[in-house]
Amino acid sequence: MMGQVFPGYEQLPLILLSHLRTYLGAGARVLDAGCGTGSALTTFATNQRDWSFVGVDPAESMLDMARAKIDAAGAGDRVALVFGSVDALTNERASV
Repeated sequence: MMGQVFPGYEQLPLILLSHLRTYLGAGARVLDAGCGTGSALTTFATNQRDWSFVGVDPAESMLDMARAKIDAAGAGDRVALVFGSVDALTNERASV
């Protein structure tokens, strides 16, 4: 849907991942605040298998969609999804 409004939108996670790789090394942990349906997390996790990820979103329905995408991509073991806001995160809730 966003790709229809903003041509090239689907490529943004890959562009961002390329940028993150210049700063983060092996074993990095990445937080996606407002992860929505998990499109970026899915792209990150399938293209950077040595990193772990935490996605946070205040909408449970979005997290359900994110979990389905991430599991379908075989990356569920490296992505934790948390319902709520970033300021409510604890180490236990944000661990993969």
